[in-house]
Amino acid sequence: MKAETAAAPSTKGSRLTALAVNLVVAGMSLVVFLVLLEVAARGFYFVRWGQLYPLQSTHYSLRLGWQLSPGQYREFHVNESGFRRATGTARAPAAGTVRIFLVGGSTAFGSNGLYPQFPSEPLGPRTIDHYLETMLNDSLAGRQVEVINAGVPEYRLFQETTLFREKLIGYSPDLVIFLDGHNDISFLTGNEIRELVAPLWSARHFKRGEQALNARSPIGALHYADIYLGRTSYAYHLLAQLFQRVADRRGVREDHPWGQVPFRPQDESALAGRWASQMDSLSHEYIDQVRDLAAIAGHRDRPILYVLQPEIVNEDPAHLTQIERRIQQFAYEHHRDRGTFAWRWLGAMLPERLDSLRSPVFDVLDLGHIATPAGVQLYTDYTHLTPDGNRLVAERMVPHVRALLAQADTVREIS
Repeated sequence: MKAETAAAPSTKGSRLTALAVNLVVAGMSLVVFLVLLEVAARGFYFVRWGQLYPLQSTHYSLRLGWQLSPGQYREFHVNESGFRRATGTARAPAAGTVRIFLVGGSTAFGSNGLYPQFPSEPLGPRTIDHYLETMLNDSLAGRQVEVINAGVPEYRLFQETTLFREKLIGYSPDLVIFLDGHNDISFLTGNEIRELVAPLWSARHFKRGEQALNARSPIGALHYADIYLGRTSYAYHLLAQLFQRVADRRGVREDHPWGQVPFRPQDESALAGRWASQMDSLSHEYIDQVRDLAAIAGHRDRPILYVLQPEIVNEDPAHLTQIERRIQQFAYEHHRDRGTFAWRWLGAMLPERLDSLRSPVFDVLDLGHIATPAGVQLYTDYTHLTPDGNRLVAERMVPHVRALLAQADTVREIS
């Protein structure tokens, strides 16, 4: 009887020991599997790219939300000052050099081909700043010009204004170009804007940062892990890319913030009766920021060229290539009736509203329509451009830049 009683605890202890061993083995197996998965993913990207590049080109910034991280990436280089440029940027330009900054979101930065259904080659150095620098150096005899790309994907105007006031002004620019419109209009006219108290600071990057830093539950650690793994793990990045591709292929989600049905040009009059007054009201949030920027240009005595960026939904289909017409139709579906109407309506209204802000140090250029019947593809998606599109935008900027620089020279001579 005593032997049986002694055996019971022994059996129970053996079971616990076996369970512990199994858990350790399972844990070690999981670790080995994850390590092998990471090694395989790194091998995949090494073969695909020729070397391993950093996964994320941005990091969080309390002042700006996010900003570029210096480094060599697969398609571009970010210098130590945080600008997309192959060479460094000194705090002061070389003697006799005209320094110009290009500020904006992903179009200014040089992103393209965001619709996987319409593949396109990376731009490399064929960005707006590159073409503009070349054209200005060719046309301004006896003057050396440098155009520095300070664009950051997904930036909106309030971030760009902060960037200008807190950073770029310290690099002694002679002129700053803002290429804007899409990000501000797309955000301010989405359905969720009506529920936001502080709309400027409501973006997915801000929300992710807040979830990780201000979490009051254990889930906060998962938000941080998501951000950390997204920056460091090639396996995590590969899986995220695969899931995103599946989502893109499935098409537009039903709860889209820009409407429930694709846009149709024949419905535009009815949509105007439904949304025009609301769009006009929301536009003040955007126009007020441009007005503030014009005031800063006058106060700082720094010439600014404000450019409304191209939008394929604004273009006449007759002026587009065959593939661009397909891209335009996809954009009508992607941005739905409300989003597409917002860009078309505000794209026609904003140039006139902003015209009153012109001054000797502030000019406005409307590039909402750039397509011509030349048969050249300019767009790769809803607003990002081919090298030919970037060249055309730079070409349209040149006379305005020259006029502002000449005005600034005249003021200096009088002073």
